[in-house]
Amino acid sequence: ASGTLDLGEEATASAMPVSVRIDSLRRAGSLFDLSLPDLALALQGNVTGTARKFSIADLRGKLAGSGLSGEVSLELGTTPTLALDLDVEALDLAPLLGDREDAPPQPSGDRLIPDWRLPLDWLDAGNGNASIRIQRLSRGPAVYGNARLEGELRDRDLKVRTLAVDGDLGRANLQFGVAGSSAPPKLWLAGELRNFAASFEPLHGPGEEARLRRFDVDLQLLGSGATLREVAASLDGQFRLVGGPAKVSPGVMDQLYGDTFSRVVGVINPFVKTDPTVNLVCTVAPLFLKSGKASSAPTFISLTDKLNVIAYGTVDLRTERLDLNFKTEARKGIGLSAAQLINPYIKLTGTLAKPQVTLDPKGTLVSGGAAVLTAGLSILVSTAWNRAFREKDPCAAVLAEADKFASQQDPGKKLLREVERWLRN
Repeated sequence: ASGTLDLGEEATASAMPVSVRIDSLRRAGSLFDLSLPDLALALQGNVTGTARKFSIADLRGKLAGSGLSGEVSLELGTTPTLALDLDVEALDLAPLLGDREDAPPQPSGDRLIPDWRLPLDWLDAGNGNASIRIQRLSRGPAVYGNARLEGELRDRDLKVRTLAVDGDLGRANLQFGVAGSSAPPKLWLAGELRNFAASFEPLHGPGEEARLRRFDVDLQLLGSGATLREVAASLDGQFRLVGGPAKVSPGVMDQLYGDTFSRVVGVINPFVKTDPTVNLVCTVAPLFLKSGKASSAPTFISLTDKLNVIAYGTVDLRTERLDLNFKTEARKGIGLSAAQLINPYIKLTGTLAKPQVTLDPKGTLVSGGAAVLTAGLSILVSTAWNRAFREKDPCAAVLAEADKFASQQDPGKKLLREVERWLRN
C-alpha cells in the first residue's frame, strides 16, 4: 500500500488505497434493513480528503462480474452530499427489478388503481448528482444497448434530465422528476420512445426476442399526490402510442384483471374464442389527460389479421368510470360466415375494475355518445370513424387525424414549458 494518512485533529488522506469486497449485497443490506439485489460487488481506489469530505478519483471495480470505473465523492454533515461519475460495462436490470413473474395485486373492492403510498422517504437521505454511462443495458435476454443517466437530488427535489438508451431494440429519451419539497409531491414524466421493443409476456431465454413488440411513444405527464391513486386522479398531459405487429394473448392481461379482460376482448373480437392468440397488425392510441380524465384524441384504432377496431371515449382515472365506444369490421378475406360473428357496435361502461359491455347492433348508443361531445371533437370523431376503414392504411389515417387534433389543442406544450422552467432552476 502507498499514500499518506494524517491522523491529526482533522484527519486527512492523500492517495490512500482502499479495497471493498461484498459477496452478496442482499446479505449486507439486511444488516441495515435495506432490500438489495443478490449481486457481488468489488471496489478499489485511492482516497483523498478528510473524514468529513473525501473522494476517490480512480474508482475501479466489478458489479456482478461487470467492470466499472469512475469517480465518487462524499461530503458528510447535516445533509450528506454524494456525487457519482461512472462508466459501467454491462448491467442486467432483471435482478435489480425483481421477479417479473410475481402475480400482480388484484383489484381491491371497486377500484383497480391501488392506493399505494409512494416510496419517497429516500428523498430525505441527502443531496447528490449522478452521471452514469452503461455500454450494455439488458433485462434478461433483451439487450437495449448503450444507456445514459444524468440527474440530481437536492432538497427533496429529484430531477433526471436524461434517461436514454440507444441500441438494436430501439431508442428512448426520457426526463422525469419528483418535487418532494411540494405538498403534495409533484411528479412528471416526459419524452419519447422510438422503435422501442417491449413484451407482453416474460422472456425466459435467448431466441425469444421475436416476441417483443415495437412501439413509438410520445408522452408528457404531470401529476401530484402521495399515493398512486392520487397521482392518477390528477394527471394532466398527453400520451400517444403507435404499435407494430405482434402476437398477444388476452390471458396475459388477465393477470391484472382476472378473467374480465378476456371476456371483454371476446365480445369485441369473437375470434379469440377459437384462437386465443391475437395477431395484431398495428395500433394507434392517442390520449389527452386533464385532471385525471383521459380522452381519445380523437380516436383509437387497432387492426388484427381478421378484424378492424376503432374506438373513442373517456376513462376517468379519478372515479375509474369508463365510457368507450367501439366500431368493429371484418377484414377482407376472412369469409362471410366468420364476418357474421362480429358485433359492429359495442359500448363499454362501468369501471376499470368492473367493466360492462353492451351490444349496440344499430349503433344508437355510439351515435348518441358522439352527440354529447364538443362540436369540434364530434366532427373529428365522425370523420375518423367513417373514413378510417375505407383507407388503404387505417392506422396511418387515424394517426394523421391525431396529429391534426393535437396541433389544435395540445395540453402537452404547456406542461413541457412548466417542466423546462423547473429543470432550469
